[in-house]
Amino acid sequence: MPISVNGSLISDHQVHEEMQYHEAESIDEARYLAAQSLVIRKLFIFEAAEQKIIEKAKLEDLEEEEIDAAIDELITSQVSVPEADQEICEFYYKQNLERFTDLTTGKILPFDLVLDKVRDYMHARSLRSGVVTYITMLATRSKIEGFEMELN
Repeated sequence: MPISVNGSLISDHQVHEEMQYHEAESIDEARYLAAQSLVIRKLFIFEAAEQKIIEKAKLEDLEEEEIDAAIDELITSQVSVPEADQEICEFYYKQNLERFTDLTTGKILPFDLVLDKVRDYMHARSLRSGVVTYITMLATRSKIEGFEMELN
């Protein structure tokens, strides 16, 4: 069954081609993940056009690299991610000490030694949350047929 995002079709063939990039425990799960990926990509492309990052008239002629660059620019401009300060990182560290145990010695690694990794993790988690919220907002504003979005 074809999927439509704002009137733009995603064929079964496109979903099947995309499935190879999605590890899953079943074919149905792989199909769902592939379809979700293609729907999200369409949402981003339409929004990039709305934000004038790419020209609507050239949507069909864009190369994959141009689309990827436009999506990156869109996310960078629309999703703000606060930097985790030292206090937040230290709080996370103290709440998750077992994650910072040296496997060879069995001792907890000192905070100063893991600060950069904690900061990177907190940033990635915050970015993921922001992107999911942004995708949800885009999906809510769009007309999606033939597919039920489940973001988590």
